This record gives sequence, C-alpha cells and structure tokens, in this order.
Amino acid sequence: MNIEDSVQMTDNTLDIQNFDELQAVLKSYCLSLTKSNWDAEELAQDTWVKALGKLNKFEHTNPKALLMRIAKNTWIDDIRRKAVYTRILNREQAKVTVPDHGSFEIEIALQSLMNHLSALQRTVFFAARCVWIFDS
Repeated sequence: MNIEDSVQMTDNTLDIQNFDELQAVLKSYCLSLTKSNWDAEELAQDTWVKALGKLNKFEHTNPKALLMRIAKNTWIDDIRRKAVYTRILNREQAKVTVPDHGSFEIEIALQSLMNHLSALQRTVFFAARCVWIFDS
C-alpha cells in the first residue's frame, strides 16, 4: 500500500476521510515533537510537501508511519540547521566587538562635537546615536 492508495484521487478529489485521518495523526505527532502549535503546523506542511512531491515513488505498507518518519527526519534536520546557525552567529558576534577607546579619547571627541556643531546638530546627532545604540 502506498500513499496514493491511502489518499486516493477520484475525479481530481481527494478521499477526504483518509486524508483527514492522516492529517490528524501527522499534526498530533508534529505537535508532540515541537511542543508548539505554530511549529507543528509548519512541520506538518513541510512533511506533506516532501511526501506528496515523491508520491509515485513511495511503496510503503503503512503511510502513517512513512509520514511520521518524514516528519521526524525533517524536525531533526531543522534542529541541526538551527544549531549550526546559532554556532555561526555566536562566533561572528564574538568577532564583532567594539574597540575599547579610552575615556580620554571619547571626551576629546565629544568636546570637539560640542565646539563645532550647532545646538540642533548636536541634538540630532545624539538622538540618532541613542536610537542606533538602542537598536543594536
């Protein structure tokens, strides 16, 4: 029995009962993996895309087990991908450090700004700087 037998196409309509049953089982399993309704729905959709994309190639006696296997492997791939992304991000953030200028250099730069900028320019500069610091 393959997925085609379980989700049969008759006159371009799915056998809704089998599809609903498979969808309910898949969503429940995805929810048990992810512990998040949002992530479970996304995982279920990804699983259906992978399963239906190769629909004709699957010869499996238990389509529920096949869908759960695809969901589990997709979930593991996502976890690994996120772990690699986090490691790369942490490594890059460690490289990007603010150079430690002495307080004396900062004081000279601020004094120069106070002498050369108008009151409005100073206000705009410091407001923009505060927003930039707050965003990062």
